[in-house]
Amino acid sequence: MTVRELRLGRRPGWATALAAATAAIGVILAVRGLRGSPPLLIIGGALIVAGLLAYFRALRPWFLDEQGLSLAGHRRLLWSEVTRIQVVETTPKGANGGAPRIDLTVGTSTRKATLQLTSRKDADRVAALLKQHLPAHTEGREDLRLVDAAWKHVT
Repeated sequence: MTVRELRLGRRPGWATALAAATAAIGVILAVRGLRGSPPLLIIGGALIVAGLLAYFRALRPWFLDEQGLSLAGHRRLLWSEVTRIQVVETTPKGANGGAPRIDLTVGTSTRKATLQLTSRKDADRVAALLKQHLPAHTEGREDLRLVDAAWKHVT
């Protein structure tokens, strides 16, 4: 399987919840400002814009290509710099625990990125891309074969 480029969406987390709450507070203040308080209208409008910008920034997708891993087009980790990877299977507990996923952490000596793989198709494609491009000396490279086994376990 040859994968040249892959785009992975990010799951909503605390950052998206905080951004949505900021926008909601902005809406409340703007509505109150429409009743005759221009400062509340201005502050509410600013919070709405800030909340929406933060929300969409928090959902920026990961891009994986032949050169490396980037967040919304900004180069973050080059494959040649990667020193370790780690595969962790996550099975949420409880009624609203969320969907099962595999967390794949890719790191250099100074930075790391965690990819949350929520579908078997994405997991297989990411594993194939990493097998193609990661250096042979990468710590945890042999764990890529565990992606398939981990996915069978979480589903």
